[in-house]
Amino acid sequence: MSGSRATDSRSCPSIRATPRNSILAFASIVAVSIVAYLPAIDNFFISDDFDLFGTIEAAKTNPRWFFESTTEFFRLVSYIYFGVCYWLFGLRSQPYYWAGIALHAIVSVLVYLLVKDLTDSTLSGWAAGLFFAAYERHQEAIMWISAANETILALNCLVFLLLWYRASERRSAICLVLAHVMFVVALFSKEAGVIMVPIAALQLLLAGHSLRTVMRKSIVLTVMAGSFVLLWLAVERRNPFVTLGYYAFRPQFISVYLRSFARLAAQLAPLGAAWLITRYCRFPRDASDLAPSILKSNPATRKSATIFFSAFLMLAVAPYSFLTYQNHIPSRHTYLASIGLAGLVGILAAALYARMTTEWSRRLGIMSFCTLLIGNISYLWLKKDLQFQQRAAPTRELIAVLNADNKPHLPVHVCQFPLDPSVFNQTVKRFTPFDANMVMLADDCKDVEGTTIRWDENTSNYRTSSGDSPAD
Repeated sequence: MSGSRATDSRSCPSIRATPRNSILAFASIVAVSIVAYLPAIDNFFISDDFDLFGTIEAAKTNPRWFFESTTEFFRLVSYIYFGVCYWLFGLRSQPYYWAGIALHAIVSVLVYLLVKDLTDSTLSGWAAGLFFAAYERHQEAIMWISAANETILALNCLVFLLLWYRASERRSAICLVLAHVMFVVALFSKEAGVIMVPIAALQLLLAGHSLRTVMRKSIVLTVMAGSFVLLWLAVERRNPFVTLGYYAFRPQFISVYLRSFARLAAQLAPLGAAWLITRYCRFPRDASDLAPSILKSNPATRKSATIFFSAFLMLAVAPYSFLTYQNHIPSRHTYLASIGLAGLVGILAAALYARMTTEWSRRLGIMSFCTLLIGNISYLWLKKDLQFQQRAAPTRELIAVLNADNKPHLPVHVCQFPLDPSVFNQTVKRFTPFDANMVMLADDCKDVEGTTIRWDENTSNYRTSSGDSPAD
């Protein structure tokens, strides 16, 4: 990363031939991605997922509505993904989760490639990719279908950065053009893509370019991002997140940012403490033990990479810290920032392993890192999956009641439904044979005809009281 390579090739160079250890890295990262999030496969649609169906159909019927009535066109790439999934999978939830896990596996491999390139260390990249694949904090981006826009954003940002790196290191005109194309794709995946401008500029600075050169090379990105921001501000009155006060620039930004950043950075504490111990304490060294070439890396390169991924982590938290409804950013919004965190984990893990001067200490280091991965995966399996099942219960159980062989008497009044009315309407419309005149939300289920269905938060199920009029 330190020092630009003077290569005059005008074509986009391919990635270097993959050695055996890179093939193993690819396979292991994909395997960890699948194993970590496999419990999500049998989950049902959750809350906002139901609103996607109406949005996609409205855009299909009248594409102009998508641009004139909402601000969702700022996430156009994500909605193209959702539209393709809806076209392929319809109302079957399982394939959506498989698609989300596949996206996560691809992003995890791209994390490996980016960290490997910027650190010039396969071991750093491998550790980063494995950690990112298993990390539990950003689980909503994989385990919640409508949060896949975070995964798509991260994927496009990583492709942009890899192309940008190759364009700057090898002076490739084609890679430079493709990088700018991918920047536009990232911008229209989700608004947080604007942070790629300072990150790309920082990469050039750390590679040894002068400030003047960095400004010249980044001018097109800056203009693109500035135009995007101006367009966003021009239509902000149509943005419900702004008009309803969900996002606002208020003093809470500082507390939300600091709390969210601290939660992410806390993952570095165990590895950081171990690295400090090995740095300042003397341990016996095996006389025959020499660090293999995979562990050797330029200290200046490691330092530059550490600065880069630290800045990535700090910048990626900022766009989401404007929220007003929580004191920290939701887990899905940490997905992009987790790239920076994974890079730091990879750098620390490789540095720690290189300082382990005996065979037993290296085995202990490997076991410790595996324990970190297993701990994250176990948390996903034992706690997070159960939480997502509970979040899906109001709609899943309602569908089961309405579609049971012993159908409820009409009309049906549903009380204490814990989600937005639009979710209720989409659930009844798309997954049951009834319409809004037959199944209705009710604030008070006293003295009503037909069937009363009341949601019980304690049992995560419905209590049914039947009337006298049978369903048709």
